Amino acid sequence: MKKITIKRGIACLTLICSMAMLATNVYAGPSDTSDHSQHANKGPGKIKKDKEEQERAANGKWVQEGDRWQYMYKDNAVSDKWFKIGKDYYRFDENGYMMTGWYLYGTDWYYMNPEEGADQGKMKKGWVEYNGDWYYLYEANFSGINAGAMAVDITINNYTLDANGKWVP
Repeated sequence: MKKITIKRGIACLTLICSMAMLATNVYAGPSDTSDHSQHANKGPGKIKKDKEEQERAANGKWVQEGDRWQYMYKDNAVSDKWFKIGKDYYRFDENGYMMTGWYLYGTDWYYMNPEEGADQGKMKKGWVEYNGDWYYLYEANFSGINAGAMAVDITINNYTLDANGKWVP
């Protein structure tokens, strides 16, 4: 565990978090300008599950269609929303397919694990490597920033991140 001091504007907050280096491969990077934003759902850190969603998470099932995945509950796919299954957040597109790679939500970038296997689609947190560059995704909610959002224009424990969130050695 390392102590990290994060400064964003005037607000300062000290977080205790693990600095695990996570190597991954992705589809599109954070400088991608395609419009994946403007969704009416709340970010992953602000979801309050109602009774039906709790039941859906507990009683749903994963269904594979080709190389894509959907999370089904009573024959309906979870669609166009963030969804928490167990301890992990996933993002589903308007057709109900699990999203992978970088995802722009509002003004924040999130990274949904694209690697095939049990962790595919899970929202990543902490340090992530993409095309040889390192990015930091917040590990906890604070000061209006959701867990999983990419840090930009900030220095974290002497690691400076530029406007695109990339670590500048």
